[in-house]
Amino acid sequence: MNYFFLMKKNNSRYPDFLVIGAGKSGTTSIDKYFNQHPDIFMARKEPCYFAIKNFESINDPNDKEQMLYYPDGVIDTEEYLHLFDDAIEGQLLGEVSPIYLNSEVAPVEIKKAIPEVKMIAILRHPAERLYSRYLHLASEFQAPDINLLFDRESIWHKRNDYVKEGYYAKNLKRFYDLFREDQLKVILFEDFKVSPMQTMSELYEFVGANSEFEPDMTIQYNKSGFIKNRYLDKLYGKDGFVNKLFKKANPNIYYKLKSNPLVYKTLLKLRGANMESPPLTLDLKRKITEEFYYEDIKSLEVMLNRSLKSWYEL
Repeated sequence: MNYFFLMKKNNSRYPDFLVIGAGKSGTTSIDKYFNQHPDIFMARKEPCYFAIKNFESINDPNDKEQMLYYPDGVIDTEEYLHLFDDAIEGQLLGEVSPIYLNSEVAPVEIKKAIPEVKMIAILRHPAERLYSRYLHLASEFQAPDINLLFDRESIWHKRNDYVKEGYYAKNLKRFYDLFREDQLKVILFEDFKVSPMQTMSELYEFVGANSEFEPDMTIQYNKSGFIKNRYLDKLYGKDGFVNKLFKKANPNIYYKLKSNPLVYKTLLKLRGANMESPPLTLDLKRKITEEFYYEDIKSLEVMLNRSLKSWYEL
């Protein structure tokens, strides 16, 4: 008997909205700003349920290239629904899993379970997103050799969250083929960065929450880069001693501490000070764009009915 489920309230509601990606494009910030809103309850980030629900297992220790690595992944329907148990009656339910955007199965599974769901995609210049992903992996000491980026047989082209995730037009088409246009809101990372409060106001309105609410935007979330001091990282880094201790001792307290703005702000400030993030060079950005993404960006222009010349005229 699974006593975990006996301790939980009985929830049968799927989320009202999903943030489907893209990774390394501000989804963590959007998750936190949604979570601050009193009208909204957010499940913990990246359960990835609709992309992996039919998997037999995840996080296989023999999976050296981490092709199936979902540290917070949920494959059981009942467990997924229980992620929303702490919501207050009347709150909108939301969930963020960037893997949905580039998953072939997620749009179909979402349509089956919640056909009227609202979905948000935030898109960053694909070369910048890819480089940010590289820096993120570097901060975890798992970054593949960047010199292999242009080898189409390398890991850069095998995993969905590397080069493949940047084919936004191709990935979005799967959603537009199944859902009405008014169920999808696509925003650009550049707009979010320049006008974060206005963007969040639009997103609040889109999901049906009070658009006048102003979240605390003083925290820089998900900074990535090369670790300066590995000993400090082992203490309070993402996979450091402090994190592992709280997560193992009491997962519920761990996730509540992560959602506490003051605690999270302090921890991120410490981590950020221990990182060095070299900028993406124009030459590399241009080469990545021309070799991988040019045609897809042109298709995305048509799809969004918006000029993206700044993305391909470098």
